[in-house]
Amino acid sequence: MGTYEYKGRIEFVFEILAFAQYGERRVDFVVSLEDVKISPQLDHELGFITVSIGGCKDVMNISCTGETSRTDAIAGWYNRPLFNPIIATSVDNSGSAPYSTVDMTAVTTITVEYRDGLTVPFTEPIAATRARFDSAGGPIGSAPQHGSVFRDYAPTLQLDRRPGSDHRQEAIHVDDALNNTNRTFPSFAGKAPPGAVGGGRPLHRLMGTRSDANRLEARKVCMDVWGSNYATGGLQCDEYPFAVTYEGAAMSTAGIGCGDSSEPVNANWRNWHGSARPIDGNHNSRGGSLLSALFRTNRVLDCDEFYVNIVR
Repeated sequence: MGTYEYKGRIEFVFEILAFAQYGERRVDFVVSLEDVKISPQLDHELGFITVSIGGCKDVMNISCTGETSRTDAIAGWYNRPLFNPIIATSVDNSGSAPYSTVDMTAVTTITVEYRDGLTVPFTEPIAATRARFDSAGGPIGSAPQHGSVFRDYAPTLQLDRRPGSDHRQEAIHVDDALNNTNRTFPSFAGKAPPGAVGGGRPLHRLMGTRSDANRLEARKVCMDVWGSNYATGGLQCDEYPFAVTYEGAAMSTAGIGCGDSSEPVNANWRNWHGSARPIDGNHNSRGGSLLSALFRTNRVLDCDEFYVNIVR
């Protein structure tokens, strides 16, 4: 019968940095195992550590160069803590339609051994790096044709409501929608629009022409509350959640979520967890430009998550 007895410790600091390259279907990994220590009562020549990064090699449409697995003794890690750089690339225009996407999950596993013939090795997956390569090009604006992003990162749109902001009315409207629903329309008890940073309920980008249905449904709010002349004086009907999200007025009230290609039928703005109001057209346009820039620089595709933060 086996027994358990404490013999000592093997300690280290593991670091992995990953960089998605802008304009390339490429992710670079920098991996290190530093400050390796072994308890003085143990024989350092019997201590071994293995670091393996799986999910990169032998994956369709992905090729990987560099040191994806290494086993070394304590002294070996101490003398050479850095791996040879790992570079994962994906062939341009390869992958799933409509944006030629290829997903990669690189799982890092560490095994610690004390090779005395008695001690059982300890193995644990300690990190998962999820990347996506795409060739979306035109649909996300003036961004490069190809690119890479990390799927676990949801970008945040920053809207500035401070005096002097060139989109202040947009920011105030979104702030009210998220934090002062009593000031917004449609009005009903329990309304709770999503999208606030830190709130755990992201917005999801909607690509394609169905955003037009969201705009038309949101304008019904402006018409109902402010009348048919709501645009007098250069105003525009602004909506939050934005028309280019699945949380927009028509899509959400028709029950259409990510992955559903249906057209919105029986949408009802009165049940919308959102807000529409007339605001200065220039402020509305500037807010839209900021949102487009967020999508472009972060390669936000259909159903991708993002949040909104109000700067005060």
